[in-house]
Order: sequence, then C-alpha cells, then structure tokens
Amino acid sequence: MGVPQSSGHVTVRDDGSQIFYWHFPHQPKQGEDLPEEKVPLLIWLQGGPGSSTIKDAMSLNGPYFYGPDGLRLNEHSWTQFANMVFVDNPIGVGYSQSASKAGLSSSMTQISEDFNAFLTQFFAGEGAKYKSSPFYISGASYAGKYTA
Repeated sequence: MGVPQSSGHVTVRDDGSQIFYWHFPHQPKQGEDLPEEKVPLLIWLQGGPGSSTIKDAMSLNGPYFYGPDGLRLNEHSWTQFANMVFVDNPIGVGYSQSASKAGLSSSMTQISEDFNAFLTQFFAGEGAKYKSSPFYISGASYAGKYTA
C-alpha cells in the first residue's frame, strides 16, 4: 500500500512555532496523460476549529481510508486529480506545535499570518516544484473562515 508521501514541520515564527503538513503527490489514473505542470496543488484545511487534517487524509479525500476493516487505499482520493497537502492549522491543532501556550494562535489575524508564513516557506522548499501549477486552498467546516 505504498503511496508516495512526505511530511514535515515549517517554522513560522521566531518563537519556534511550527505548522505541520502531510503531502501526497498526484497519483494519476491509469492512462491519464495530463502534463504534470497542469495538475493542481490543493492545500486542504480542516475546520472545527481545532480538528487535525489527518482525519480527512484517512477518511475523506486523502489516499487512505481507515474504517472497520482497517486501512485501505481510498479509490475516491483527490490525489487522482491533484497534488494534495493536508495542513494542520492553526498552531496547536494536530501536529502543529508551539513550545509554550503563549505561542498558540489566538486570533484570525495571527492564524492568517502564520498560514501565510507557512505558504511562503513551503513554496520556497518542497513546494517549489508547484510554483507554476494551478493552486487552490480548500477545506471543511470552519476552514471556510481560513480560506476566505
């Protein structure tokens, strides 16, 4: 069940606060011939607020599905159509972390500044290959506030 993937933390503030991401590259359907630069990058956020995107990667639109029968590949994964990056946002949610309670995100302004810092650093690093790809940010529930 080997699905290409990578994950990591991006430090977004001087206090060491970090945002976690889980990246799954596009896995085209058999016979698909779309040029890679035309495959979109989709950043997925979870609402809640306070819910990790890992649950969506494992039960909604990611490449895996975890159910009563255990772990299996998700035949409806959005990785068939896009490069997916699941981001635990804001800091303090899921694997996104801060060294102290004072580093937790406490306002929409802070959340948007942290997310902007994440995007800037992601596109300067692992995401550099997607700079010319179509780009979308989406999510569930309260994530609509973050994507607006």
